[in-house]
Amino acid sequence: MAVHWRHVAEFRVAFPKLEVASEQLFSIDNKRISCVGGNAAIDLAVELLAKHCGRTKALKGLADMLVDEAREQRHQLKSLNANVQINNTANRHVGRAVSLMRQQLASTDTVDSLAMKLAISRRQLDRLFKDSFNQTAREYWAEMRLQHVNWRLLNSDHNLQHLAAEIGLNDVSYLCKVFRKRFGTSPHALRKSK
Repeated sequence: MAVHWRHVAEFRVAFPKLEVASEQLFSIDNKRISCVGGNAAIDLAVELLAKHCGRTKALKGLADMLVDEAREQRHQLKSLNANVQINNTANRHVGRAVSLMRQQLASTDTVDSLAMKLAISRRQLDRLFKDSFNQTAREYWAEMRLQHVNWRLLNSDHNLQHLAAEIGLNDVSYLCKVFRKRFGTSPHALRKSK
């Protein structure tokens, strides 16, 4: 299933037996078709039209919609690189690490294993994060997870147990504690304020 990276953790909690592909725009798997949403729906439509009517007619449809290019199924998602400053100016290891962190919000992986995937030392990764964000990689990942919960509290009705699972926590009281420390309010109070 093609799922937008922002929703991978939630999707995996809801559908643990389905294989998730967050690195591609769309997926055509026999009778099951999915896409990450947004403009990817156009790319999926072009692919389906191309299969049934030919590539020429499908691309003509793109021109009629004033879309400049057709993107393939495995086109790199720009939203995975949402922090443009990182991708344009900072070390490529940092950009890759941030993308992996986003994809693995619910993972119990450590920063050590993340550094291993990047083929650099934990110390080097922390130094690169300190240079880019004035935080260690662990601090950055923890902040990313808390920001995810903050956004989900304001934009969903899922309970705290569900949101905790999306960021790899089993303990809701611990989530409430670190959330209050970071944002100065409880998750419940934040949700009531929306």
